[in-house]
Amino acid sequence: MIAVQLYTIRTQLQDPSRLGGVLQRLREIGYRSVEVAGLGPNTVSRFGEELRRAGLVACAAHVALDRLAGDLDSVAAECSEWGCEYVVIPSLPEDYRSEQGYRRFAAEAAELASRLRASGLLLVYHNHSHELERFGRQTGLETLFRAASPDALQAELDTYWLQYGGANPADWIRRFKHRRSAMPIWSSCWKESEWRAEYAQALAWSDWCRGIGVCVGNDDIWPGGR
Repeated sequence: MIAVQLYTIRTQLQDPSRLGGVLQRLREIGYRSVEVAGLGPNTVSRFGEELRRAGLVACAAHVALDRLAGDLDSVAAECSEWGCEYVVIPSLPEDYRSEQGYRRFAAEAAELASRLRASGLLLVYHNHSHELERFGRQTGLETLFRAASPDALQAELDTYWLQYGGANPADWIRRFKHRRSAMPIWSSCWKESEWRAEYAQALAWSDWCRGIGVCVGNDDIWPGGR
């Protein structure tokens, strides 16, 4: 399954009167699934209805940690309405970005995942580049996933941010192939990539290619523009 990351078109998701047309156009292009992110405050209530009308399903939704911790039941209800399987933490607050902070989140993730599992949902973490900062011999991302059980926390590896942080995305795909979730491939990542063949090799046998899915996006985030 290839889904479109709605954060890519977030500026077009703010007006409720345009929401249905935007989603219908995605379906006409050929997408059958979306990953929810960037919805406007006035479009959330209509999103499920317009999603169904367009013939789309949501494979996952990005939800801020503070909202998930404080309003998990509402998040679960939204995701169930949209057809999501995954609830994705898109980033951590600044005070979590240390070795102890990543370990603290791993412990919190176990409890959150247990509560989400009762609604048939799985908890996922979406990386950026700051998790590649090292604390001793481990990066923050390694610290997090070594502290969190695969049953509690899945991985949504953002290949753009891995490359931007100096990592080889194909290596990370191989290392975390058993933490099954969607994997975004931002088109900006391919601009100066030296690892296209390695991506193909890693994806060819990765569990992500067997019924899990890839999310594609295109954002003007490369330093100096595109």
